[in-house]
Amino acid sequence: MRKLLIQGGTSSFVLMVSAPIRQGEAVEIIAETPWLRAWVISQLSEDEVRDWAYALEQLQIDGFGSHSFHAREGWGELTFVMGKRGHLHLSLRLQSAPDFLDEVRLFMNLEQSELPEIVRQLRELLG
Repeated sequence: MRKLLIQGGTSSFVLMVSAPIRQGEAVEIIAETPWLRAWVISQLSEDEVRDWAYALEQLQIDGFGSHSFHAREGWGELTFVMGKRGHLHLSLRLQSAPDFLDEVRLFMNLEQSELPEIVRQLRELLG
């Protein structure tokens, strides 16, 4: 099992795949806190993961700014915002198909030093 795990305090975001991401294969996306667990099963393409990792690498190089990832399948959106004081803010919106009316939002504060590990995990999802 390969996964991307982002933890901020008692909250976490997990994206799990059983093997390297392939077009058309299912991925499990989970957002949870001590009192809530929400998940969806959807698809994520290799291109999406590659572009996402590249954008976060650029964010790390720049040292400030933001990047939003919008899933093509509509299951959610992740926005990373980096300030100049070592902070990294993550906001997540997770929606359920087919109508995308149900949604959960999760906000986390991380340290900028965690960004290289997030990028490494994204690249690992590709194999």
